[in-house]
Amino acid sequence: MNNVKIKNKSFIIWLVTSLMMSQSVLSNILAPEFSDGKSYLIDIDKNGVKEKVITEENGELLYIINPSVKGYVKGSNLTVDGYTVFDRVTELPNNEKGFLIINRGGNFGAYIINTVSLVNGKYILTKVSAESENNIDGILFSKVNCELRLSIPFENISPSDVKQVLLSPDESDFSKQCNETKKSYFMLSELESLTKSGKISWTTQAAEYFINSNDVTKDNVVTYNNIAYYIFESSKNNPASLYLLDKILHKFPDRAVAHLNKADYLAANFKCRKAKESYDKYIFLMTSNGKENRIPKRVIDYQDKNECQ
Repeated sequence: MNNVKIKNKSFIIWLVTSLMMSQSVLSNILAPEFSDGKSYLIDIDKNGVKEKVITEENGELLYIINPSVKGYVKGSNLTVDGYTVFDRVTELPNNEKGFLIINRGGNFGAYIINTVSLVNGKYILTKVSAESENNIDGILFSKVNCELRLSIPFENISPSDVKQVLLSPDESDFSKQCNETKKSYFMLSELESLTKSGKISWTTQAAEYFINSNDVTKDNVVTYNNIAYYIFESSKNNPASLYLLDKILHKFPDRAVAHLNKADYLAANFKCRKAKESYDKYIFLMTSNGKENRIPKRVIDYQDKNECQ
């Protein structure tokens, strides 16, 4: 009889301990939801029953709770302290089983999308993609898209298990997982007035972009020439001005005003011999067209000075 009492007492102690441990586990699972966490109801396996995904907002723990299965899967929202912050969890499109963890750059404009797929009842991190857009010079923007195809078990995953997806163009692996496109939100016609007013400044990279996307033609040559002139007026040593003038003269070698502007740029940047050559071409064209009386005196004075040092 005493043995039975001892056994019953032992069972009660075990039961109470088990319940306390279960309550502790449950508390740990639910704690992020009630403190700094976020929770989402998502039909992960597309069977009409929604699983619960709970994650820390200011940490990296993430739990997946399936109402029809005991226990939970512990993973990570894959944020990196000081680099990315958690944004949201959402379903995969169509009939794909799994979910997306979307994070954003902590101090840079980018979104990192982590694809967690449900494969044979197991959660697998199958893809990480990222997209960022950066202002290069006020005219030109760089858009970078990167992607990694992976197969990493999601249970107990850590951010350190995942290779960094978003790279800068100067990194050695950039071409392997990323591509970059450049674009501008400005029309060429807008840029003439903005350059004249000094509201924007040009780089050679921006000038190259516009020439490649809008080559010099008889319809835009005046706009390009004016932009080159305004760039020079605001910054005498900006090579974007010379770049545009060379492109204009390549298409229209007899455009006198472009030779004048080029000569002025070269003279201002101590390229005396080349400046004299451009002024000579300008004088020849103006004289050939009967416009020698419109040649500025400063051009004649420059040509009359002593040989270049």
